[in-house]
Amino acid sequence: YDFICLSTDGLEHASIHSETFEPAPGFFKPLYEYMLNPPDDEENIKRDIEQFLNFDQINAKTGDDKSLCIIKR
Repeated sequence: YDFICLSTDGLEHASIHSETFEPAPGFFKPLYEYMLNPPDDEENIKRDIEQFLNFDQINAKTGDDKSLCIIKR
C-alpha cells in the first residue's frame, strides 16, 4: 500500500461505513490526495490536518477524540 491511516475509535463513524465496515471514501480520499503533494513545512501539515479533522461533517460523526496517524510511502 502507498497510504496507511491509523486512528483511534473516535474517528470510526466518520471513516468507516457502519453497514459494510469498508473505508469511507469521503474521509480517506481527501487525505490521500493531500498526502500526494503535502507542504514541505511540518507546521502547515499539522494545521491542514487539524482543519480537516475539525470540519463540521467530521465533528458531527466523531467521538471524544480524533487521533490520526498517516503513513505515506
